[in-house]
Amino acid sequence: MLAEQTATVDVEDPTTWPEPVREWVRRQAEQPEITVDPPAASLMEQEHELRALLAGHKVRAYHCTRLLEHEIAGVRDHGLRRLTPTLIAERIAAAHAAGALGDDLRGALSGRTVFDLEGAEHREGRVCTVLGRTPFDDAAYGAAPRLEIWGGEGIYRAWDFTPTEEELKRIGRPAMVVCRIDVSDAERAWAYCLALPFVARLRGEKPDCEVHYMADVPGEDVLAIWQPGDPEYDRHDDLPTE
Repeated sequence: MLAEQTATVDVEDPTTWPEPVREWVRRQAEQPEITVDPPAASLMEQEHELRALLAGHKVRAYHCTRLLEHEIAGVRDHGLRRLTPTLIAERIAAAHAAGALGDDLRGALSGRTVFDLEGAEHREGRVCTVLGRTPFDDAAYGAAPRLEIWGGEGIYRAWDFTPTEEELKRIGRPAMVVCRIDVSDAERAWAYCLALPFVARLRGEKPDCEVHYMADVPGEDVLAIWQPGDPEYDRHDDLPTE
């Protein structure tokens, strides 16, 4: 079941912002000393005020990945799950059962993930998202590896330009999952500067903010899944097409 988009705050569309949020952002945007590149210290220090104003609302976000058909169905029905060893093991097993992974590749992946190589410190227990889609217009905002290589960072970050990586590029198709998340709690939704994309938008600059979401995103908060061939996906010329 898809959530109603009218209930979602979109950083790129100020008409979706609650009035208290618009007023708070307007005050910040009108202060010349408040910079967004880099973010002014005062903007970051006052960010908790914005988060409080967003309580009770959810913000539109984008998760870039590469999915097999059964995984697309799973995301639509059950949402996005945080990165864990269990999630990786289940994805590998399901891909093997679907015939997408051969025995050799399954064995290689099962013993070489970021958890096996102690590379999960900044990835475990989170879903990586981006607020605002405008950055994808510029060199795909670094999204290409996520869209080109199956398995997510839990798998592909453990491989550096090896034949295995080339095999992973032949599995699944690029997918941009449009979802909505609760950003009112900084511990649940970590961002370097959550206020940055809101202020940038009012100033006519490009919204740009990565949010590490420390919770699963339920299926009801998945708004859409865009893939090559969909007009919304194809709007971004630099995104991978296969």
